[in-house]
Amino acid sequence: MTEFNGQGQETGRDGARTSRTFINALLAAASLGAFASVSWTSESHAAASVRDKPAEAVGEVVVTAQKRAQRLQDVPLSITVAGAAQLQRQEVNTIADLNRISPSLEIQQASGQNPGGGGQIRGIGTQTFAAGAVGAVGVVVDQVSQGNANISDLFDVARVEVLKGPQGTLFGLTTSAGVINIVTNAPDPTRMAASVHSDLAGAGIAGSRFGQQLVQAMVNIPLSSNSALRVAANVNIRQGVDYNTQKPGYDSHDVYGIRARYQWKPNDRLTLNINGDYSTSNDHGLDFFTITQANPDDAAALASCGVTVAPGNRAYCTDRPQSNPQEVYGLSAQIDYDLGPATVTSITSIRKTAGGLSNTDIFRDSANVVQIFDLNTSSSSSLVTEELRIASPTGSRLEYTAGVFLSRYVHFNGAGDSFVVAIPAPGVVIPIVTEDGADTHDNDTSEAVFGQATYHVMDKLRLIFGARYTHEILNLSQTIRATLLPGGTGSATENNFSFKAGGQYDFDRNIMAYVTVSQGYKGPQLNNSNPFVPANIINPELPLNVEAGLKTVLLGGKLATDLSVFYDHVRNFQGQQCIPVPTGLACGPVNYSAVDSKGVEFDVFGKPLPGFTITSGILYNPVKYPGGTVASDGTGDLGGSQLGNAPLWKFTVSGEYEHALTGTIDGYVSADAVFKSDLNLNNSLDPLLHYPAHWMLGGRLGVRTHDHKFGAAIFVRNLTDNHEPVLIFPAFPNPGDYGTYYDPQSFRLVGVSLDAKF
Repeated sequence: MTEFNGQGQETGRDGARTSRTFINALLAAASLGAFASVSWTSESHAAASVRDKPAEAVGEVVVTAQKRAQRLQDVPLSITVAGAAQLQRQEVNTIADLNRISPSLEIQQASGQNPGGGGQIRGIGTQTFAAGAVGAVGVVVDQVSQGNANISDLFDVARVEVLKGPQGTLFGLTTSAGVINIVTNAPDPTRMAASVHSDLAGAGIAGSRFGQQLVQAMVNIPLSSNSALRVAANVNIRQGVDYNTQKPGYDSHDVYGIRARYQWKPNDRLTLNINGDYSTSNDHGLDFFTITQANPDDAAALASCGVTVAPGNRAYCTDRPQSNPQEVYGLSAQIDYDLGPATVTSITSIRKTAGGLSNTDIFRDSANVVQIFDLNTSSSSSLVTEELRIASPTGSRLEYTAGVFLSRYVHFNGAGDSFVVAIPAPGVVIPIVTEDGADTHDNDTSEAVFGQATYHVMDKLRLIFGARYTHEILNLSQTIRATLLPGGTGSATENNFSFKAGGQYDFDRNIMAYVTVSQGYKGPQLNNSNPFVPANIINPELPLNVEAGLKTVLLGGKLATDLSVFYDHVRNFQGQQCIPVPTGLACGPVNYSAVDSKGVEFDVFGKPLPGFTITSGILYNPVKYPGGTVASDGTGDLGGSQLGNAPLWKFTVSGEYEHALTGTIDGYVSADAVFKSDLNLNNSLDPLLHYPAHWMLGGRLGVRTHDHKFGAAIFVRNLTDNHEPVLIFPAFPNPGDYGTYYDPQSFRLVGVSLDAKF
């Protein structure tokens, strides 16, 4: 039996369990490898050696940040771009991992939190548990908005673009802080191809603090000279990071996903893309709060069930089942038709989530005087969208994109069997409060017309102007389970006009400056935290952003820089306040009168030397609470202090050096680092709710063939085992206690990475 000291330190290993874990992982890898090797590249289509190809000039990197293919250097917008190679070397496998690629992006996603919460760009974002709430940072995959039906894992991705600042003109109502634009690899009708990638790590092996086995595979199948099918699969199995001393054992988190993309080009004018994805996940034991500081009585009680209270503790004790099953799936069809002077695009999509019966022990502390159980809750959602637009050719004197966008989001949250507050006794649990709660239905319908244009006044000078008009209707209704009577209801209707204006000037092909002013929009929320009273309206969030930037390409195309200075005034900022109460946490959305985000960001990336690749960025971002903002724990006025989860300084760097070892084998070493200044983790002045300035370090050491078809490496993430939390709550579960939420980025991971391409 594995012994666990409550501080994340294993004092022994269950060899049989570890062996079974690796055997299962290797079987999964073999299965997906077999799937991938159904086809392979024929010798006549073998890819030329990477070594023989000229390196892509960074000044020619192409992005779709403005819904058209453009050189990154020509886009008047601050963008961080990470390609497939960078994502792999930094172990970026989930949406939450993306905060390591950009200094302006933070992602904190708590269990039980609405998918709309979690993302922040330049300090602006939405953390919320409210039904129907949407994020300030939109996630878009292959031009389809994910809304609150986000993908979680990243696989077979060509690149990720982080667009900073309001993007409402082109991307709509969930992008008041920015957009994470994800582009997957397109099918290739010219050749058959396949690949398999795996990262294997075991808890307690080589210093790894938890276990994870990741296997990803892809097969590309030409169906004709002008059509192809690409299918990618993903298995992500994790043991930990939390540990239940009552099992005893690590929590298990299993994610399985598949994506298929079909592309057909029957002629030079028409292109059809059909995308489908499906993923299923289940948690046996949740990533949730553990006690990292406690009053003497609670510390002693926790010690009696094998938990040592200390910073970094990830152990808990409960004999109650913990589960959170969920399915996410979607289907989209995109049709592009080239009329000659313009291209017409139609994108139709549907995305759905289905949450199975979820069971949660809120405190996860069988020694506590009070127990709280949330039993058999369920949820489901559906998002249907349609976008129809017309766009001029890139490079024309007047470049324009105009269209209409329709969406309807429907969400249901079932209260489950009951919400129970109980007192434990030997062999039994005595309920003292049983609350059936309320079933919640909410829907959000949005209709918009938009357009954005760039006019080339002269060869070097361009003017930018755009606008979007949005009509949105939000409704919420509840049914109280105990009485079947209506509970809190509410509705809101909004009409919004947002805009963008600016100019850019090309000093030459490799130096461009721009200035833009843009106003975004994020719709209202309905606060239904009390089902017995009507829901109150949380007003729409209205950011007004001013940005100036300078982009350069240096060293003959080997290095690029991106400097931006910004000021973002966010009126009616949508925040959240969580207050500990006897039944756990009372969380609800709130409006702050205004929040100002300002600062400077500088990015540099490229291949300045043979074999050496680097991507780096630094952000200075004072973003403050407005005066009169009361701390969630009552510690005082937060006015003038740094906003929650927003570091004043953040620095990211990722680099790799490759060198030939033999005539066919290259060796390489890569390293990455993230620095964050002090973090306020819970809208508080309490120093115990702040996390000090720190570094996160990672890297890999490996070998691969010259053509990058086969490779093996040893990797490490969070080398120094720095325990940065996602959230900290005071008085949880009792006065003097602090509950801390950790996720996989909070602990060291060490493993082996294997790659094969055919």
